[in-house]
Amino acid sequence: MLALPSDDPNPEALNQDSYDDLLTAIESSAGQLALLIAVCDDPQQRQRIIQETDLSESHQSYRLNLATEPEPSLKAAIRSLLNTYADLQQIDRAVITVEGIEQLSFLTQGEEPSQQERFFGYLQWTREALREFHLPIVIWVTYQILSR
Repeated sequence: MLALPSDDPNPEALNQDSYDDLLTAIESSAGQLALLIAVCDDPQQRQRIIQETDLSESHQSYRLNLATEPEPSLKAAIRSLLNTYADLQQIDRAVITVEGIEQLSFLTQGEEPSQQERFFGYLQWTREALREFHLPIVIWVTYQILSR
């Protein structure tokens, strides 16, 4: 897990270390599943980091926004991405960035579970099935989502 703290005495140094750790984890997971959780509450900082990661010369980057998916299932969203980019799993160095989890509704409607509850449920039931994806997946969350 990668956390980008904002209340540390030297947050810039810690953020740089965390960013370097993220790049190292992505680099070292070529050809195998690596489920990486990155934590950042500041949406602008998160976008800067993602953009820098996207521009990395070592990996081809693909983005998923779960808030725009019909169902908040990570596996289904990745499967849809693979259907769109059929050669994605053949690319030696690719990374998928997942965003939008904090935009999923946390409010329940009657007996129905919330979108966030469904996301976590899908994630629990499909985490072993994610092994079929042989590439790093970076899931961006806020500290609030991380605690859930």
